[in-house]
Amino acid sequence: MNNSKLLEVISVFTKDELDRLYDFVRSPYFNNSFNAQRYDDLLGYILSQPFNDPTATSLNKAIVYSVIFPEEEVVKGKLEKIMSGLLNLIFDFIAIEFDSNYLQKEVRIANLFRLRKNEKFFWSFIQKSRKTLEDSKFKDIKYFQNKVEIEEEVEAFFEINNTRSDELNIISTLKTVDIYFILKRLIYTVSMLGQNRHIKLDIEPAIKLIEQVSPLIKKEDYLNIPTLQVYFMAFQVLNFHENSRNPYYQSYKEILEKYKDHFSTSEIKSLQTILRIIATGHYSQIDKLELRELFELFKSHLEEGYVYWDGNLYPGTLSIIAAMGSRCKEFDWVENFLEEHRNKIIGAKNTEQIYRLNMSYLYIMKGEYDLASSYLDDSFEDLYYKILVRKLEIMIYFMTDSPLLESRIEAFKILLFRQAKSKMPEAKANFFNYFVDVLRQINHPKTLKNPKRLAKILEKVIQNNDVAERDWLIEILEKRLEKLT
Repeated sequence: MNNSKLLEVISVFTKDELDRLYDFVRSPYFNNSFNAQRYDDLLGYILSQPFNDPTATSLNKAIVYSVIFPEEEVVKGKLEKIMSGLLNLIFDFIAIEFDSNYLQKEVRIANLFRLRKNEKFFWSFIQKSRKTLEDSKFKDIKYFQNKVEIEEEVEAFFEINNTRSDELNIISTLKTVDIYFILKRLIYTVSMLGQNRHIKLDIEPAIKLIEQVSPLIKKEDYLNIPTLQVYFMAFQVLNFHENSRNPYYQSYKEILEKYKDHFSTSEIKSLQTILRIIATGHYSQIDKLELRELFELFKSHLEEGYVYWDGNLYPGTLSIIAAMGSRCKEFDWVENFLEEHRNKIIGAKNTEQIYRLNMSYLYIMKGEYDLASSYLDDSFEDLYYKILVRKLEIMIYFMTDSPLLESRIEAFKILLFRQAKSKMPEAKANFFNYFVDVLRQINHPKTLKNPKRLAKILEKVIQNNDVAERDWLIEILEKRLEKLT
């Protein structure tokens, strides 16, 4: 029984939940099978063991067999059958114990009375469910899903009891279905647009559908619905691809602040993530003053808890906060931030390497290149992180005038166009490629003591927003120009 599925499932419950589980398994109403007593015995024995200790997730199979089948010979598969039966019973417990949707219960009760042709109680529970819905705190996608379920139950009633009210109700129901469908499509499309910034996705069909229903959204005044308005603005802000400032950014920021109370904590976190994605997109287009403002935005989200998921951070969030802090020369703050979150990184396999990657960037910005190099770790499996490691390595070699620089740049370009081209958006590959092209131009013998060539390169970098480490390149070029003039 080493690390069995049964023990894994049981280990997720709290002590109070385990007490209720034991009562559930002992109840003949829920546990009325031929093996009811054996399920009871097995669970009782497991609960008497330190199964919830991660270092003790195994039980002696022979001992368990003797507890469940005392004085019986061992029969292959017999204990496994009892374990499987108990596991299914536990899943029944989960389905009942953790069903907290009171609205669905009210609709189910209304459904029963409709089927039994008790109109009085049917309408009583329909009205009750409608009131429960309208009293709900969040008018999010779940709200419209529940509204559709209620009105579908009403429509089922009117199919048998056709009245003038039916005609009015079906129009309202269709509108609710439209809102639910559009909102659901918007949520998925917004999610895809966010993901498409890092990996290739076929998002055109999803975008076209939203564009096709946009006239309906505006015609029916659906934008008066706060939830739909927020997600429609999220779609617009993420779907903007011009090489200029995003015109929807400020509006989205204001609308999100205005309607933040309409969403659950987890959903507002996701919507705030979109705000940071767009703000990060501005990162390569802003001056030092705006960079400070952007850094303060991320710090405020950190303090508000928007960036955390169960007390942890995703790698992208950690990295952008550390990068902006480093560029703002908040070195002590960044180092403390990285140390504090070293063991709070989720969503990646190589969490220690991600910590080291960010420490390396910090020391590059501090000008401590030996320390920066000591933190580099090229054991990543993920292509994107491999590229980031190589980029930092090239920055170190550039700043230390290493003879290995040119060979590393060439290897980097091969990595970009042999692997990255098929695994990440072309614009992202070009983003890194242009970076090393600029370094080559800066290091070219004809450029080293030529202020005109340096000024020309600087102008190109300033005009091109789609280049990695743009502000760092600008700083390098400005310093070299200053020395020559």
